[in-house]
Amino acid sequence: MVAKGQYIRESPFLIYQGAFTLLALLINTNIEQQISDSIAGIGGVLLIGVGINLLGLKKIPVGNYMLSLFVPFLLAL
Repeated sequence: MVAKGQYIRESPFLIYQGAFTLLALLINTNIEQQISDSIAGIGGVLLIGVGINLLGLKKIPVGNYMLSLFVPFLLAL
């Protein structure tokens, strides 16, 4: 049985996730497939960096590379 506090605690999470999902759907319909694939590839590389950080193999400043997700948009201009 789930307590009322659980629903209150999860509300902001659902709002943020829903907003990001709707934003992604709107953006995805207005960009080319090549740009979408490039963003997905960059995201995959960033996730690999997060995995390396979690394993403790090497410290990679993944947060510093978040702006690289916008490079495909700039190259398309």
